[in-house]
Amino acid sequence: MKSAINWSNLDIISGGISTGIAWGIKLLAAIVPRRLRAPAIV
Repeated sequence: MKSAINWSNLDIISGGISTGIAWGIKLLAAIVPRRLRAPAIV
C-alpha cells in the first residue's frame, strides 16, 4: 500500500516537474525576445 502510494506521488511530482519545465521554456521563448530586443545574451 505505502509503496504504491509513494510511486503514484512520484509520478505526479515528476509529471508536474516535466510540465513545469515545458511551460517555463514556452514562457521564456515567448517573453525573452520581447524583453530583450537588444542583443544582450547573458
